[in-house]
Amino acid sequence: MSGGHGRDGGPATARAPLMARLHSSLSALTESEQKVAAVVRADPQRVVYASVTELAEAAGVGETTVLRFARKLGYRNYHAFKMDLARDIFSEAAGQGGNTASSSAQDDLLHRATEENRRVIVDTFQMLDRAVFERAVAMLAEARQIHFYGAGHSGITAQDARYRFWRLGFPAAAFADPHFQLMAAATLQPGDVAVGLSVSGSTRDTVECLAVAKGRGAGTIAITGYAQAPIGRVADVLLVTATREMPLQSGSFTSKIGQLHMLDLLVRALVQSCPERVRQHQEQVGQAVSTKLY
Repeated sequence: MSGGHGRDGGPATARAPLMARLHSSLSALTESEQKVAAVVRADPQRVVYASVTELAEAAGVGETTVLRFARKLGYRNYHAFKMDLARDIFSEAAGQGGNTASSSAQDDLLHRATEENRRVIVDTFQMLDRAVFERAVAMLAEARQIHFYGAGHSGITAQDARYRFWRLGFPAAAFADPHFQLMAAATLQPGDVAVGLSVSGSTRDTVECLAVAKGRGAGTIAITGYAQAPIGRVADVLLVTATREMPLQSGSFTSKIGQLHMLDLLVRALVQSCPERVRQHQEQVGQAVSTKLY
């Protein structure tokens, strides 16, 4: 089909807006594919944040139907479809805001950004399943060693998590390189814990590492923004943040805030559950680094 993405996933020349192409393609879709189209047309803002599983559930069809729907519109995969949908939404929003005064637009931008970040923290707390959270805390408190896995900006968050846990006396390591991740996961044993960080929950390297760790008998924890994502299938404990990001916003600070807040909750709970252990370790570390201060 012309006007979409080619087989390599790249944008075709003279690409028509996705929603216009979708409307013109309705007659070529099967009945089940038209159910997917109806959901997309009714609420594109919702769909651009949805995983394959979430869109399939909203349309009342199987995941393979969603994938066929995307391919019929000319896309290699579902992610390429969402990228184009996000571009359409972004272009429309930019056009509507083009006549806004500069100072007013900046004030609005700052307010919206602050509110979005605040909302992520509040929503993550409200979504928290306390029983699941307490299970994660117990696993981490008793772990012989803790591995954090993440790719891209989630890999940076994993490094931050390693520092915070290690500073409090919990044996932690972080791996971002996909090869090192797999090698590290393959060395885990029962009594160890692997924590996978992935906003989408669909990052292949991170999911694969948790699967390997689980196969070795280690406990597995996933921190993600999508409850129905593939990472949940290999996690003993699934901690869901309220983070939502458009495909064009991959690596956004808002998504990172969701991860950092969940990790902060875990750290605070660990300090509360193991106060003496944390106190002794902090004293030792504090004495060691005191000579580095003027």
